[in-house]
Amino acid sequence: MITSLKLKCGSGDETHTIDFSPDHVTIFLGPNNGGKSLLLREIEKWCMNGPFNDGKILSDLQIQWPSPESLIEEIRKFELLPEPGETLQNDRIKYGKLDVVSNSRSTHTASIENLKAWANGSDQRGFKNYVSLYVLRLDALARLHLVGERETNDLQRPTTNVLNELFQNDGKRRSLRKILKEAFGRYYVIDPTGINKLRIRFADREPTESEEKSLTQEAIQFYKLQPLISEFSDGVNAFTGLLMATISSSARILLIDEPEAFLHPSLTSRLGLEVSSIMQNRDGNLLAATHSPKFLMGCIESGKKLNIVRLTYDGKSKSTVRLLPNEKIKSLMQQPLLRSVGVLDALFYNYVIVTEADADRAFYQEINHRLNNFKPDWGIQNILFLNAHGKQEIWDIVRPLRELGVPTAAIVDIDIIKNGGQEWNKVLGSAFIPEARLSALQNQRQTIAQKFTDSGKDMKRDGGVDILSNSDRQACIDFFEDLASYGIFVVAKGEIESWLPRLEVSRAKNTWLKTIFEKLGSNPEDSSYVKPSDDDVWEFMSKAKKWLTDFDRKGIPSLSKEM
Repeated sequence: MITSLKLKCGSGDETHTIDFSPDHVTIFLGPNNGGKSLLLREIEKWCMNGPFNDGKILSDLQIQWPSPESLIEEIRKFELLPEPGETLQNDRIKYGKLDVVSNSRSTHTASIENLKAWANGSDQRGFKNYVSLYVLRLDALARLHLVGERETNDLQRPTTNVLNELFQNDGKRRSLRKILKEAFGRYYVIDPTGINKLRIRFADREPTESEEKSLTQEAIQFYKLQPLISEFSDGVNAFTGLLMATISSSARILLIDEPEAFLHPSLTSRLGLEVSSIMQNRDGNLLAATHSPKFLMGCIESGKKLNIVRLTYDGKSKSTVRLLPNEKIKSLMQQPLLRSVGVLDALFYNYVIVTEADADRAFYQEINHRLNNFKPDWGIQNILFLNAHGKQEIWDIVRPLRELGVPTAAIVDIDIIKNGGQEWNKVLGSAFIPEARLSALQNQRQTIAQKFTDSGKDMKRDGGVDILSNSDRQACIDFFEDLASYGIFVVAKGEIESWLPRLEVSRAKNTWLKTIFEKLGSNPEDSSYVKPSDDDVWEFMSKAKKWLTDFDRKGIPSLSKEM
């Protein structure tokens, strides 16, 4: 139903905006306080009440309006019979929807001429009176509330709560039962034997036709033996409640905030798959704000068209929005390297550091952990450490993450400068270094690499920059600082094994990590436990933090609609 969303945010000012079609599935993600939940609320407000100008994030929203004839036909799907003693003029229609969250039913009346005016766009009340019929927003608490017992209502009147709707509608109830049976191995049933209330139970077998909606002794005995949903975990309750709301409603604009709340990761993934499929079958829009890579993967695995929108906010004045459209998501997920390192997980963190190998990742992650505990001014919060399988593959990870606006730094050994040509171009290109600077940096690399060659020593093993003469050493350090300003951090002493020399750890590759972890210690209360100092690897990581946390950092491509 939503054909276009236009957001105010872009590069931190209002000179750039994101305008896109949400397709069947749109996932809003990013760090905390980026505006995801606020955006869902603004979309709901726009759909329920019509356009407004004071939104913080939403700038415009367009709906695919039906023809006058189709709109009248749509409204009649929600038509309600007059109450006893109530009369309607011949040209008026009474209609309303079940609000599955508040367990109430709205009612409205409109003339045929009103409906035609809505479809023609000449009456803005169409948003409130038509679009609102198809909008549903669910937060974490609402879905738990939905599974509680409910009073029964007159079966000859419109339903007034979600359990009555599912009890009366065999098709919806059986669709829900099928999904829950596959998820939990038990059968969702609605127990009517409380006479004046309905209760959810999870049965060990499917009820017979004579038991399903019956008050016979056979039915009473069947329901009595089945456990109530309250006996199951919050995860089961939350998963069930969200799907109850989705299936029982007529929502074609489904807004879900934190779908992963209370759920085990496997259920979170399944939920993403199920709700994506439901909304495509309705030709509707799922718009979800999530912190869960599992939910995102479930949506992707459903095979439905999907957009990812990443929002950030610096807590003061600067916001960004990045769009990863469906075709780019498919491209990312087709690359085994990116799947294997969990590149989609990175979208949920504030910052990312990519290293050459798993040992490097483990070491720098531990260093950052100690900085956060004992020298927090230098520690980096909410960061994900990823490792490539060699220095050239680092750039295959760094580039797409930076395109998405995720501040992503690379930590590399000094021999990154050995190879020129396409390999060096790949380094500079992935760091989005301006074209005007490429030639100078290429020449510097070549000159410095030659100085190392002329020394006759191994730049990694024999001391790194300390191999060089004073003037050449300073030129090399300046070169590395230039790279660091674009988020490329080179180990100037040579390689990861050169850090913390006072611990006197053998630089043998196959034992170094195990040994240095032993020397670092594991108990902060021990006197031998190594805490951060003001130099060495600790200072190196502080420089990475400075680049990562600088909102105006170099090396992140400018925002554009194509991102």
